[in-house]
Formats: sequence, C-alpha cells, structure tokens
Amino acid sequence: RGQRSAVRAAFSTPPGATLLICLPTGDGKSYVFQLVASIGYGANDGLLGVTLVVTPTVALAMDHQRAAKELRIGEHRLAYEGGMPAEDRKGMIGRIRDGTQGLCFASPEATCGPLRPALMAAAAAGFLRTIVMDEAHLVDAWGANFRASFQVFSGLRAEFLKTAPAPSRPRTLLLSATLTVATVETLQTLFQEAPAD
Repeated sequence: RGQRSAVRAAFSTPPGATLLICLPTGDGKSYVFQLVASIGYGANDGLLGVTLVVTPTVALAMDHQRAAKELRIGEHRLAYEGGMPAEDRKGMIGRIRDGTQGLCFASPEATCGPLRPALMAAAAAGFLRTIVMDEAHLVDAWGANFRASFQVFSGLRAEFLKTAPAPSRPRTLLLSATLTVATVETLQTLFQEAPAD
C-alpha cells in the first residue's frame, strides 16, 4: 500500500514541486523512479526526458543500473562514474543534453561537477523532468561536514527550476527509509518548491 501511495503521489506532483517519500528498506522506493522514468509526465515533445537520480555511492548507482537493465529500462549506460571510458561519458552527456538519456544515476559531486553543463542545458530545454535524491537523509547526515555536495546540490536544483520553462520544471522526489524531524526540516529548507510566477 505504501508503494502504491508513493507512486500515485509521484505522478500527482506538479512541475517544480518537491515530494518526500519515506518507505522502509525493501518496500520498493526504486520502483517509484523507475516508473516515472518509464512512463513520464506526458510532455508534448514525445520524449521521456531525463530522470536524474542522485546516489551516495558509485556502488549504489551500479546496483540501480543493473536493476533498471533487468526491467529493460534504457539500452545505454545509465550510471555515471569518474573512471568510465571517454566515449561512454561523451555519449551520456550528449543524451542528457538532448533529452534521450532517460534514467541517469550519479553522485552529487558528479552532478555539481562534470554533468552540470549538460544538466543545465537539459533543464533549459525542458528535458530534465525529474530529480530524485536517493537516501535523502544523507543530505542532513553527510552534507554539513562530510560531503558538502549533498547540500550544494540543492542550489543547483534551484538553478534548474529557474532555468526550466514553467510547465517543464523538474519535479523533485526525496527518497528515504530513515527520517528524523531534524532531517525533514533540513530537506524542507534546502528543497523548497519553485516560487510562484
């Protein structure tokens, strides 16, 4: 039931809005972004666009890629990692820019670094459809002292929202199985919805 409610809420989230999803480990949080990436939000350009999933580790990104491939989501590389071949990196960046990448798994450091120009271009063109922060509690737990990019990413997301055409502003899904009151307050502060026009 929780997974069904989460999927319904994700598809009901308006452009520019943020949804916090808390489900226990093993209850299928990944299924939410897999469905969003596979079905999309009904854009008029005929593309599913880019669903950016920010993951804390390369290992988790690779696990997500394997799971997506098993479901036959995407025929190309889905996980960005620093040591990937230059040709794969160039291909992924090109697909992000033109809205054909679909799922893209990357660390917050990669999204704020080498992937940033392509993601900005995708947002400006209305191709960046969904931003997913996997293990969102780490924004609070790691972002302050350990890996600043977890919190810096929220500023990049705000740029995406400002750059994107209003009807194509990316939705933000924050996924976690572990939330405290302090964590929720941090996420509310960093991932506010887009200001009204």
